[in-house]
Amino acid sequence: LRLPPLQIAALLFAIGFVLVAELFNTAIEATVDLAMPEYHPLAKRAKNAAAGGVLVAAGVSVGVGACVFVPAILPHLVAAQSPALFGALFVFCFAVVLLAGVRAAAARTATITPE
Repeated sequence: LRLPPLQIAALLFAIGFVLVAELFNTAIEATVDLAMPEYHPLAKRAKNAAAGGVLVAAGVSVGVGACVFVPAILPHLVAAQSPALFGALFVFCFAVVLLAGVRAAAARTATITPE
């Protein structure tokens, strides 16, 4: 695929956005663990908010990727009219949605648990 420089920049920004969100999430979780080694509802809320920020960043990056790649790939799929290509695209989209759901579930359970 030959993508315009602006679209490449958008993809790089989206990737960087997710990485920065992950770094902030890690920093917030480490700080909360240091400040509050035992269970506290506010510590759980802080960790959940940080994980939610990562989820939002990941969702935005999926949207950016879809805006860039779907218009670039769709003409090739339509021209080829290959059921295998449509099947592969369906499996890919299903895998992305499944991984996003797994990530969201992991973010919900990755909190401080009472001992």
